[in-house]
Amino acid sequence: MVLGRRKKVKSEITISSHKVSFNQKSYFGISIAGATLAQSLIDFSLLTYYTDFILFPEVLFGIVYLLYGFWNAINDPLFGYYSDKKRPIEGKGKRLHWMWKSLPFLIGGFFLLYLVNPTWDQILIFFILLTGLFLFDTGLTIFMINRNSLLVSITDDDNERSSIVIVSMIFQTLLGVLSYLLPLYFLTKDTPIIAILLMFSGLGLTSTFFLIYGIKGLKEPLGIYKDRDFLNLKHIIKETFKSRAFIIFICYTFLMSGVAQTYLTFLFYYIDDVIQVSGLLATLAGAISLPAAFIAYLVVRLTSKRIGVNQTLIIFLSLTLLGCLSLLIIKNYWLMVMSYIFIIVGTNAHWILIMPLIGNIADEYELRTNSRNEGIFFGINAICVALSKSILIFIFTLFLDYFGYDGSKPIQSQNAILGIRLGAALVPLIFVAISIILMYFYPLKGEKLKKLKKEIKILYDDKFSNSID
Repeated sequence: MVLGRRKKVKSEITISSHKVSFNQKSYFGISIAGATLAQSLIDFSLLTYYTDFILFPEVLFGIVYLLYGFWNAINDPLFGYYSDKKRPIEGKGKRLHWMWKSLPFLIGGFFLLYLVNPTWDQILIFFILLTGLFLFDTGLTIFMINRNSLLVSITDDDNERSSIVIVSMIFQTLLGVLSYLLPLYFLTKDTPIIAILLMFSGLGLTSTFFLIYGIKGLKEPLGIYKDRDFLNLKHIIKETFKSRAFIIFICYTFLMSGVAQTYLTFLFYYIDDVIQVSGLLATLAGAISLPAAFIAYLVVRLTSKRIGVNQTLIIFLSLTLLGCLSLLIIKNYWLMVMSYIFIIVGTNAHWILIMPLIGNIADEYELRTNSRNEGIFFGINAICVALSKSILIFIFTLFLDYFGYDGSKPIQSQNAILGIRLGAALVPLIFVAISIILMYFYPLKGEKLKKLKKEIKILYDDKFSNSID
């Protein structure tokens, strides 16, 4: 009886046979690794760099992030709409054409963010920070929307989509060691600012190389755009929000993506001020947690193949919930490391499985409208991610300011430490708990998903040969 049930579940998950070569999966991974190296440095270290080394006021930083979040709310759906609307160009493609266009904004904005001096006027620093974030986000948005749209278009198989994400995350983790461990070492002790600038410059150049090399290797089969209609914007919005799955997904990703993108930002403060370790010991905490990320890639993939995306997310997000809860009370270094391992495992499951979720929503939309418009979906998703991240960082800076955090002091008061605990653990805890509840009500699962996969496979069989080289 048990064996029969397992076989049935597996058949729900593996219906299609449209494969993507490992070569192409690697180029997807290399390109995203370059982009997320720059993004991780900003998410992970920019707040600490500005508050502790540039001595920029926490509240002003939070205001900049809120303005940056509003810019995201404007540009994400617009870039998604226009990238969807663009017709493929022979020899240049459609998504790849936009990915190349993103690089000057992405790279230029990154370097602008770190070329500041603590002796400059705070108003000048404010506008440099704001301009750098606007430029970087514009480039990153164009790149991410089109890269992710290409990913979910080249196969209709959830396992293949998850596999591309896992290969990508392996590259991201290997390269992300630099964005994770080097700032932990340099930014948790007294380091000359010139050394920090050299570190950021070197990592920025590394990011640029991987972006160019990865995009250059990607292929975009124009057959994936065969017989697609493009609806007007008003009709797209109307059809998109008819989907209960999409509405629940947007609420879920608003909450969970913000947590997944900010926990490393808050880790600096937690290690340095709550646990009070720095330098090599702080770096060791990051190094110990990295193997957990690789284990998570394997376990999440095996679990999702057996029980499906929805149930897998609920299980792994529960680990993140446990990690956030423990950060509210622990005082021990090793318990802190274990808590962050739980958080990393759960958030990695989120990043791995978000592509199959969006892919299935796009499949459902295409069957209903004969139009796919992945760029719109990723644009709306990016709004939620950016706003959630901005709100969490703004709330965290309010906690720092209200509880008396002073970046110039080597040891913080007990009030400031309480503020760090609440900002780094309590608010994310609430977000994760609601995310789990939303996933419980997500409709594209079980028999409904099985039926969807059968119908979309018939459509894809007309567009593809059995593999994409």
